[in-house]
Amino acid sequence: MVSPGLLILCFSMIGNFYEELLFRGFLQGSLENLPGVTLTRAALTSGVAFAFAHVSLATATTDAGWVLLAFCLWEGMIAAFLHAQFGLISSVVAHGGAIFLVAGGAV
Repeated sequence: MVSPGLLILCFSMIGNFYEELLFRGFLQGSLENLPGVTLTRAALTSGVAFAFAHVSLATATTDAGWVLLAFCLWEGMIAAFLHAQFGLISSVVAHGGAIFLVAGGAV
């Protein structure tokens, strides 16, 4: 039998890989290749877009509201700057790790 903690960890990493691929790999990567767009501006745009993508989660799915949006903005910025410095896997591990801690009740 697989432990619940291991299942939560796997779902956290695999599920958030898609989000990181979309927001950091595709969006941020595309922005970084545009003329005149700095790494910092691409990372900030990616982090803000990530937070905006969670508006429905913060308002319709949960009652967390602005607190969840602030968390998503913070998490998105961390992942964006990790991606800019170390690549996609670092942002996947940070994002998935944060969700694992929240979902696992460790926070």
